[in-house]
Amino acid sequence: MGMKASATASRPSIVVRRNSHSRYQYKKVLNGRKQPIRGLWERNGTFVARIAMETDGGDKENRWVPLVGAETVAQAQEQLKTLSTVEPDAQ
Repeated sequence: MGMKASATASRPSIVVRRNSHSRYQYKKVLNGRKQPIRGLWERNGTFVARIAMETDGGDKENRWVPLVGAETVAQAQEQLKTLSTVEPDAQ
């Protein structure tokens, strides 16, 4: 005789928990049309700008610059614009 489906012993459900490292990664910031904004990234809840700066030797070097005080995408974009217009010697 066969057993009823409800009478069979089932193993306990296994919960698989994966560590999420996504908050430590740089994520592209998107505008209202879901298009990425060039040079604007987000990491750990703060906005970060990635800009190319010229070194004293004439080479270009990418730098990650945190945008302090920017809480919205619009504020971050404004700060990014002001960063790109500032001369490298002024920083």
